[in-house]
Amino acid sequence: MYCAAPEVLSGMKHANSDVWSAGVILHIMLVGFPPFRANNPLDLATKIKHEQLTFDTPEWAVVSPSARKLVQNMLMKDPSERVSAKEAQNNNSWLLNLGPDSEKNEFKLPKKK
Repeated sequence: MYCAAPEVLSGMKHANSDVWSAGVILHIMLVGFPPFRANNPLDLATKIKHEQLTFDTPEWAVVSPSARKLVQNMLMKDPSERVSAKEAQNNNSWLLNLGPDSEKNEFKLPKKK
């Protein structure tokens, strides 16, 4: 349930619902905890649907602004305002600068022959 998009919890599905789920996973990977937490599923669903996402914990202080912006764009409550997977892939400097084709990436993948 931690990864369910607000619209899914309301019984609807949107093309960008999976982007929300990926954003939750990215949030966990970057700071070690999900964006919304509660003691029971009902409270969790309420928080996912209505609580404002914040980035004011100490863990976010070491996350780059472009990575933070990507998570913010992936976790927009309104799915029509949420970034699409293609937009995230092509327009976020954090992904573009750290991807396998980036000059800054020290873990380059071997080129195909």
